[in-house]
Amino acid sequence: MKKSFLFVVVVLFAAPFFAQKYTITPLPYNDDAKFSQVQNLTDQFDYALLKTDKQTDRTGKVFHYKKSNQDGSNADDVWIYYSNPYRSESFYTFQQDKNTFSIVYADYDKNYQSSKMISYAVDKKLKFTENAVSELNGNTITLKAGGKKKDDVINGIIPSYNLNFDFTDLNSMIPFLKNKEADFTFGFNNLYVPSKAVIAKAAVGLTSRIEMYVGKTVCRYTGKSTYKGTECFVYNIVAEGYENLSGKIYVDTSDYSIVEINTQHCGNPMYDSFKFTLVEKTTMTAEEWKAFYEGKIKEGVKK
Repeated sequence: MKKSFLFVVVVLFAAPFFAQKYTITPLPYNDDAKFSQVQNLTDQFDYALLKTDKQTDRTGKVFHYKKSNQDGSNADDVWIYYSNPYRSESFYTFQQDKNTFSIVYADYDKNYQSSKMISYAVDKKLKFTENAVSELNGNTITLKAGGKKKDDVINGIIPSYNLNFDFTDLNSMIPFLKNKEADFTFGFNNLYVPSKAVIAKAAVGLTSRIEMYVGKTVCRYTGKSTYKGTECFVYNIVAEGYENLSGKIYVDTSDYSIVEINTQHCGNPMYDSFKFTLVEKTTMTAEEWKAFYEGKIKEGVKK
């Protein structure tokens, strides 16, 4: 009798996991937005600039950024290395996660966005463990974690940049803007793999649906200004798709790298507001880059 009762309880609790499909779905800014009708904004960009403007070629260049709250707390390091203009390798350190490390390899396609991202966790013994893979096929993003497919999601705006990728893909594409002294528009994604705890809460109705946020974000050009000693193109962020996001983007006029992204609130619970600030630029060969981040891992990256 006891075993039968226990079996019934287990089945009732487990049933939602089998009966319901937990879809990572677009969360439109307006309820009536139809993001299944993909908005293609790629006419703002042109890869041909690589042939006429040498500033767009970042091969061998490394950009070191600090990601933090406005007050400097939760300061993490991000280094972006370009093995060629269409591929970035980003090495991250996470202070709030007990000095863990990860590296993300991203390839960029003709639509000026990351067509494939592979994220690895790296331990101090230089062991790489795959975290997640995000791959774009047409208008659909396939998300995998732990080697298993999690879901397909509609990519509503092209190009779309991934907030969880710490604006690395936005930094990579700005050089290919046809007109850097004008407004430009893109999509914003916040794509994450739900934990077992989140799925369990969703199953019993204790949390809202598991989501991918996507929507149109406009960067309104306000002119040139000297910021932190650098002449910059300055843009105001006007988010129509990512809730509660506003701020400024400062872009170096000499090489089109992001000098700083400063937002009032980005919805990340680990950050009350957000700064992504350039610390240093340098150049490295592929061998030097590999030795650099391996050295940082071995040192433990003291913060």
